Amino acid sequence: MLAALRDLPHERATKVDKMSRNRILAAGVLLWTVAIVDALAHFVSGDLLAPAVMAILGIAGASWIVMRRGRRSLSEEG
Repeated sequence: MLAALRDLPHERATKVDKMSRNRILAAGVLLWTVAIVDALAHFVSGDLLAPAVMAILGIAGASWIVMRRGRRSLSEEG
């Protein structure tokens, strides 16, 4: 356990095999495709609230990820 605590975060991140990364990417593509098709189905049927909420939450989530990544990079430099 102490050896795992001594590993630097970037060293632990490199121990991921490519197969699990490919599966994560494939699952992400599948889920984003389903979300887009669902939003388009709501839009076509005249329900504008669901696609609007999905867009707002998507932008908020992406902004949150960018802000976290920016703070993390600033803390690693200093």
